[in-house]
Amino acid sequence: MIELTVNETSMTAYVNWSWEAPTQYWNDYAGGTVLLPNGDYLGDFGNPTHQDPQNQPWNFNDTGAVLVEVNPSGQVVKTFTFPVGYYIYRVAW
Repeated sequence: MIELTVNETSMTAYVNWSWEAPTQYWNDYAGGTVLLPNGDYLGDFGNPTHQDPQNQPWNFNDTGAVLVEVNPSGQVVKTFTFPVGYYIYRVAW
């Protein structure tokens, strides 16, 4: 998950905040991040199987979509794991 500041005048960007999810949550589509009103970030790892079509060993577990709330310090606050087959297109607030 990543938060950027973009300066359209100078055409520059920099990272304000980032958090790298455990590899078992990585997916090649269906994900997003939102900043919650409490200052935490909610990440959506929405792949319904978390299996890579090319069977990459870094991208497999026995879950469907995963939602993770992470505080600004990078600590996981909550994790919601759905069964295989459950898909989340995006997360929005």
